[in-house]
Amino acid sequence: MVRKVTPEANSGRGPEGPLPSGDARALLRVAGVSKSFPGTKALTDFSLEVGAGEIVAVVGQNGSGKSTLVKVLAGVYEMDSGSVEVLGADGQMLGGRDASAALHFIHQDLGLVAGLTAVENLALGRRLTARSIAPRNGGAERRRAEELIRRFGGDFDVTVSISKLSPPERTIVAIVRALADWGDSNNLLVLDEPTAALQGEEVEVLFRAVRRVAAEGAGVLFISHRLDEVLGLADRVVALRDGLLVADEPIANVDQAALIRMIVGREMVDRSFAVEGEAGAPLLEVKGLSGGRVGRADLTLRAGEIVGVTGLIGSGREHLSPLIFGGLPREGEVRLEGRALPEENPRDSIAAGLAYVPADRRADGAVMTLTMRENLTLPQLKPLRRGLGWLSSRAELDDVGEWIDRAGTGDSADNHGVARR
Repeated sequence: MVRKVTPEANSGRGPEGPLPSGDARALLRVAGVSKSFPGTKALTDFSLEVGAGEIVAVVGQNGSGKSTLVKVLAGVYEMDSGSVEVLGADGQMLGGRDASAALHFIHQDLGLVAGLTAVENLALGRRLTARSIAPRNGGAERRRAEELIRRFGGDFDVTVSISKLSPPERTIVAIVRALADWGDSNNLLVLDEPTAALQGEEVEVLFRAVRRVAAEGAGVLFISHRLDEVLGLADRVVALRDGLLVADEPIANVDQAALIRMIVGREMVDRSFAVEGEAGAPLLEVKGLSGGRVGRADLTLRAGEIVGVTGLIGSGREHLSPLIFGGLPREGEVRLEGRALPEENPRDSIAAGLAYVPADRRADGAVMTLTMRENLTLPQLKPLRRGLGWLSSRAELDDVGEWIDRAGTGDSADNHGVARR
């Protein structure tokens, strides 16, 4: 990634004046950054500063440019124009290895190597030194990993491969890797949707770590869709819409309604309504369900009900849904509208009308090499076949367009979004 020196690099001021946080020492300065892809302007003339000790939240809808910003900062994408500067304690721009060492990332996909253990993934995150070629003490490495994992609320086997850990456990490994070898105060932590697989106390464990590093003088860039988290954690909020910076406000000046206006560009229509009467007949009945980390579970879901399931990491909550769906071996009975569903048979579950959204949607919920259109129609191809069995692209587009309208995304099937990977 090319970093350019701009005239205000050492002035203690941002492109539009003093740092919004009031801290004269900036750690990160992004000025006029633009990035385009074929048919899409992901970022347009975007500017941002993060000061020492400041937690800045970045909000926006899917496709607003948040992840592109993270990848530009990480050097995954080369910007079309603009500059990114990482600044040291003396206000001078850091370059090369020093700038890279000051930036710590937790990406949406976590960036872990699935075939390696937690111990090995933590070792990959450390900078190499002259002593790195010396043999390592395996026992000491394992104990160090266990200590760090416990510090951030985890309690699991650090010697099994990452692929065998639950999404919250993987997130904790990524957090530990980003924070384990924290150096001096000239650090920037960038978190891209870090709480997507976390709940309750797990989120607070992460937030305590973030607040701690900010209190020590680090800057934090926090990307999230969860508005309550933004309001509870950030000092300042920046909003992106269609690749453009549309708001930059101290958190004290905004509430949830204001955040929504920043994100969507309009007032949200109140569509709340009261549900009258009793819940309907049982739709889903689960009796004596066991498998994975679930010992025994009984559950009844009625028409019109929303049932929430929660629990700590390792409690079994992450296995309940795949057990019901038939994605894991199970014992017990699962009935949908009175019909018994066979175990380990997702095809029958889909045919019966059961839908499942896995926790790790990138790994288990989509084929990342296929387009959006292909992924949306993949579970039900038979109705889209014509003549001698050929799959109709027109029928696919019509089906996808109907679902886009039903989901209320404001897009259309003719928008090229259905062809994106």
